[in-house]
Amino acid sequence: MGIFRSAAAVFCVWVVAVGIASSVKASPIVVPAGLSPGDRYRLAFVASTYTNLPSADIGYYNDYVNDLGFAATGISGWKAIASTVAVDARDNAGTNHTIETGSPICLLDGTTKIADNNADLWDRTIQNAISLTETLSTHTGFAGSRAVWTGTFRQHGIEHPGGGLKTQNTGEPNAYTVYGLSNETSYFWTSYNARHVLLEPASFYALSGILTVSAATVPEPTGSALLGAGVFVLGLARQRRRVSGLEPIR
Repeated sequence: MGIFRSAAAVFCVWVVAVGIASSVKASPIVVPAGLSPGDRYRLAFVASTYTNLPSADIGYYNDYVNDLGFAATGISGWKAIASTVAVDARDNAGTNHTIETGSPICLLDGTTKIADNNADLWDRTIQNAISLTETLSTHTGFAGSRAVWTGTFRQHGIEHPGGGLKTQNTGEPNAYTVYGLSNETSYFWTSYNARHVLLEPASFYALSGILTVSAATVPEPTGSALLGAGVFVLGLARQRRRVSGLEPIR
């Protein structure tokens, strides 16, 4: 009796655990390879769409990339890697290496690393180009230009000396803003040239907030495993009936 109850209890607990595991939906965010539970990381993409610069407010562009990022991944908190006269890219995106070391940054594919930390992001080069969009396609940009608005200097993540994101409403009849290229790993990724804010639209880079690798969940068993467990418990029940005299031993 004790053996049977113990085995049945184990089986029930196991089934409950399976039910919990199977009811948990997989995260839409890919965890970068090589990280362990508790490790922190960030993800980046370049917007698949492009835009003119209708505002000089960085909040407008944070909302722009966050809408794209949330629709693609199910999480919020995405920020534009861009500078305005009011805020530097490194502060807007939380990557100021003079304040904190930061975490590894990868593309949404979970295998392509951009930088090891904040200092690595702003040391004039990155390990791989931020060329993957939120749809996991390769960025081409407006008319194939691969241009990305940044308003950011080639190093340290600060506003470009020529000015950050600006609009035609800033009083400049010919407003130009610095852009980078999504296929570059040199400092050209943030500051390649300048283009007209109305006539030549461009995309934006987006960076997630800090994410943490969660503990591994209970793996969902296969149908054969469930069947095997059921046969095991039924076997124990039959053995109990034999011992109690309810079933003849053949």
